[in-house]
Amino acid sequence: MFLIVIVAAIGTAANQRAAATEQARQRFEQSAQQTAVAMEREVGTYLEKLRDVGAFMASAPNPTPAQFEQYVKDTKLFEQHPAVVGAFYLVRTPAEEFPAFKKAVLEREPGAFAIDLTNFGTPVAEGAPHYTLTHYQAGAIDLQFPRYTDVTPMSSLTEIIEAAGERGEGAAGSFQNDPLIKRVAELSDFPLIEGLKNVDFFLGLPVFGPNLADGSRPLEPIGWIGAPVDNFDSVVTAAAEDLPTGIGLQLTIDLTEVTGVDRKDLARVAEQRGTAGPSEAATFTRNGEFALEGIGWRLRIWSPPDADPLPATVPLVLAGGFVASTLVAALLYLRLRARDQERLHAAEIAEREEFQGEILDSVSTPMVVLDASGNVLRTNPAWEALVGSIDTTDEYLSVMRRFIRPTGDADRALADALWQVLRGEEASTETDVAFEDTVRRHWFTVRATRLQGRRGGAVVVHTDITERKRSHEDLEMKATRDDLTGLLNRMAFGLELESAIRAARTQESYVAAIFIDLDGFKPINDTFGHSAGDHVLREVARRISSAVRTSDRVARLGGDEFVVLVGPLADPALADTTANRILAALDRPITLDDGTVTSSVLASIGVAVSHSPLEASADDLLDRADQAMYQSKQSGGARVTVAR
Repeated sequence: MFLIVIVAAIGTAANQRAAATEQARQRFEQSAQQTAVAMEREVGTYLEKLRDVGAFMASAPNPTPAQFEQYVKDTKLFEQHPAVVGAFYLVRTPAEEFPAFKKAVLEREPGAFAIDLTNFGTPVAEGAPHYTLTHYQAGAIDLQFPRYTDVTPMSSLTEIIEAAGERGEGAAGSFQNDPLIKRVAELSDFPLIEGLKNVDFFLGLPVFGPNLADGSRPLEPIGWIGAPVDNFDSVVTAAAEDLPTGIGLQLTIDLTEVTGVDRKDLARVAEQRGTAGPSEAATFTRNGEFALEGIGWRLRIWSPPDADPLPATVPLVLAGGFVASTLVAALLYLRLRARDQERLHAAEIAEREEFQGEILDSVSTPMVVLDASGNVLRTNPAWEALVGSIDTTDEYLSVMRRFIRPTGDADRALADALWQVLRGEEASTETDVAFEDTVRRHWFTVRATRLQGRRGGAVVVHTDITERKRSHEDLEMKATRDDLTGLLNRMAFGLELESAIRAARTQESYVAAIFIDLDGFKPINDTFGHSAGDHVLREVARRISSAVRTSDRVARLGGDEFVVLVGPLADPALADTTANRILAALDRPITLDDGTVTSSVLASIGVAVSHSPLEASADDLLDRADQAMYQSKQSGGARVTVAR
């Protein structure tokens, strides 16, 4: 009997240890998944900002350095992404066209191409395209890029982006081991070279010109928008601000592997470790990888060494086993006498619990039962089908946090509400939250009600209110959006314009309205029918939206009239630049659904800029833009007129 008690104690302790390990592993997996999503989203924001600047260079008619500088500032690239220390644009010129390109530039700017990198013994391969730096905006580090420098001899840059451009993907690379940079560093103290040696690596995206007549993209880019990256650990720091504590991170970019160029001297690994100690000592580890714009990243996440502590009950169980063995003989007789009564009582309890469980399982609404300490006593199949099995309130909140839409303090409000009920401060509470799965969003009202018993606790019911929410969102969409194009309608645009003017007064900046009226739209309707006309209006809406910044607002006022809100603006001249980008974007044929290709869509455009932060109402500004558009129409159309 003594041995039986000891063996039972050891078995119980082992089971408790295994259960604790599984719970710790599940908590880590949930935190690791949240961390991986946050890291991919953070890296994606860097490339999204580069795409914005690349779109500006593709649509702007040969912008000046000042216009490039202002646009980069408007995107807040450096403020929101401190690891990016600069932005540059390289024009790609085929070898046979480069002499004419260079001659034309020298005629405009005699001092251009003052630095010839081929003088350092690294010639350009015959037939290779040339990459010329035409625009550069310094961030935290000024690399002192000389304008109109032919950087083609820098193989660490040009070979990588040429190979990536053929695939239509982004690229990343390192300057440190470039043969030309090493040679120049040995022979001179050129500031640019010294700066390039100090940055971690660069990111770049190809910039393609307008689509071909058949609607396809050109095979070769017209240039590259790039950004040197330094202080790489800030990428991890920014993404980890709202992540679970005690998680170690290591984000790696292999600059040889992701480019596809077989150059071992270009290998460069940038990484940042977390605060959970070395990964070699971690209890749990997760490795993953993801690719954005063709650039691959590897992510290693690990837990601290103490992530799987020994439950306090394990030594107590073992000690209790030894003590209990000495009492077995004395209790055996009494236990035998009480056995029948215990069996009867246990059967009654089991039957009652089974009946209660059947009631809970039959409810189709997701439910979770908590005890007074917040431990999960029971969940029903409806809840488990939604999020999976859980064991503690912390895990319950962690699961909820994974599914709650990140719109402020919804998860904190839910936690506070639950604990108010568990502590007896409230009889019941309700909180609306949104659950996300891979297919759709489900809205639930989460109602926690205190259990009326000496042990306390709460039952949490999740009522699906998705259809009600969607009906409300549909009504809001119909009230603010144009049915045909999905753009803002007249009423919603008016509210946006009034809000922008109020903000401009506070910020002492400018706001512009761009009024667009299509030229010759009626013949398209008459010739091809209203269905074709609707197709053209949707395509016009798409082109206008792609020609403006993501912060600008586009609306359809009705018929073939569109309007754009541009603001805030530090330089009023940028409104004229935006209007000309729109005009250029529209001046291309449109292919209808039946394959018919229309002629170019032309437009008369009027621009009005608020004269000062304290002047102009929304109606006044829109009327001035409308009058300027009418002047364009009277002058023959297909032009931009700026109201004076």
